[in-house]
Amino acid sequence: MTDTKLDLDTLTLAKGNHHDRSNGLCAMEAVAWLAGEKHNDQPDCVSPVIGAFVRRWNDDLGDNDRQKLKPILPTLIGTAADLKTESRRAWMVTDWMVRTYMPAWLDLAGLTEQATAVRGLPELRSSQARQRRI
Repeated sequence: MTDTKLDLDTLTLAKGNHHDRSNGLCAMEAVAWLAGEKHNDQPDCVSPVIGAFVRRWNDDLGDNDRQKLKPILPTLIGTAADLKTESRRAWMVTDWMVRTYMPAWLDLAGLTEQATAVRGLPELRSSQARQRRI
């Protein structure tokens, strides 16, 4: 890909990061290109928290499913925010991992009582709140 304009319709997203655009693009490298930033998978215009989530998502999806990320890529531009907002986003992801993702796996393991208990935990909003509950 040597064009100066990225065409999402013809782009095929690839797993991992790439040395340059000729070796393929992951979702976040495509966002950097769309935003007019240098080639990298951590564009300045994207929230670090959202970027980390999308990088992991990009790499965890299969080749066909990964292409479903393309419509969201332009919406990631301009999501970088102040430290307070980024911290809140990080805690939202942590809370989701603990109270939604982990219980789903516990349910699959037949540990429904434990899954229910974890789902019932109060929202995780800061390390201080976590420390007070211990």
